[in-house]
Amino acid sequence: MTITINTSALTAADKRQPINRPDPVFEKLSGFGNSSQQTLIGMFDTGFSITTPAVADNIWTNAVDAFNGADDDRNGKTDDVNGWDFIENDGRVAAHQPTSPMGEHGTGTLSLATANSARIRAVLARGIGPQPTSPQTVVSALAYLIEKGARVVNISAGWYDPSYTRAVRKLMVAHPEVVFVMSAGNDFQEVGTRGRRNLEPDQFVAAQVLPNLVVVASSIGGEREIESNYSKRFVTVAAEVNVDAAETEGTYRRRESTSFATPMVTNVIAKCLCLDPTLSPAQIKKLLILSSVAKPVWRDLVEAGGVVAAPTALRLAFLNREKRKGAAALTAAARQLGVGLAEQTRLLGLVAAL
Repeated sequence: MTITINTSALTAADKRQPINRPDPVFEKLSGFGNSSQQTLIGMFDTGFSITTPAVADNIWTNAVDAFNGADDDRNGKTDDVNGWDFIENDGRVAAHQPTSPMGEHGTGTLSLATANSARIRAVLARGIGPQPTSPQTVVSALAYLIEKGARVVNISAGWYDPSYTRAVRKLMVAHPEVVFVMSAGNDFQEVGTRGRRNLEPDQFVAAQVLPNLVVVASSIGGEREIESNYSKRFVTVAAEVNVDAAETEGTYRRRESTSFATPMVTNVIAKCLCLDPTLSPAQIKKLLILSSVAKPVWRDLVEAGGVVAAPTALRLAFLNREKRKGAAALTAAARQLGVGLAEQTRLLGLVAAL
């Protein structure tokens, strides 16, 4: 069933939440063109609420499969209107355990990944249940999101098993056009090493070096969140957490951990693709690294050496689009950013490296 909620009905308390406010930098840059460009993201998680006002306007709807008991698009999934539940094997992706802790996890990550803009749409795959799922289930869920057109896939999860690692890595390699954004994990250790957990590359999915894989650590106030995993080689960037994410019942809860840092980066990438849909996964990864804010504590802990900076990333995406129009257009675009001359010069230097 497709559920449409008018988010103008958000309460005053809802509207005070950062995830419900327009992003001023994104809106300003959108005003210079591509104002209607949307980005479809894929959410792989534990369960979702699609009626929560903070996310209701961001849910993808299958244009060729209505909720009518028939497999209209002939993909073997009857009534996959908003996504598919790979645990229960049905299209009621929001119906199973939406108010459980697992459902709250998925709703929270979804709200952060789609925050501040109705131009980010999310197709949903429930691929994690109360019991362990097989590697094939995980890969099938991820492949479904790609089949539906997701350019960015958010994976706020991790696996510590070679069979999962081989299967997920194979999928990522087979789809170089898709950006996979994955949490670094919360094991208090360096990715790629054997410690409390075996995080070596043959065991841990996030311990891969791929041009279309962005791995995210969690930061609070510029410092490493104590349990966040890290690695100069395998972890791309850190993102600030300690943020309020939506819950199933329309309330908000302060969230931490790499699970919730990850959709913060997914959100930035989705907005960058709205501004410049020609960006490749490799360019997006480089853009995140170039635009990050350097922090001494992160210098040797993530590839970027710092924390993701959304305004800078968005400005670089916009400038990269204008760069294709020639030097004069690029210079003029930099003047439109509303930043000082020194920052214009810095941004022009960074975009030249993309």
